[in-house]
Amino acid sequence: MRFEAKVEFGKEYKDSITGFKGKCVSVDFWMNGCVRVGLQAKIKASDTNLPDVKWIDESQIDGIKKINPREGPQKDPPGMSIK
Repeated sequence: MRFEAKVEFGKEYKDSITGFKGKCVSVDFWMNGCVRVGLQAKIKASDTNLPDVKWIDESQIDGIKKINPREGPQKDPPGMSIK
């Protein structure tokens, strides 16, 4: 199985629902076909801790081509066929 995301590491993205902005620092692929993107906000000059990563569904990130949710994953996950 090949995993592909529509985001680039290090590029800034915005959540179309919450308006949260951050750089892509990670991508998570789920068995059900869901792709979650980890965005991390810029660190403030006065802060000494890194901001938490916010996990956002790839389909709700501005600038990403939307898919029809009824289509779902292209193939059933291994051992998880739905009949």
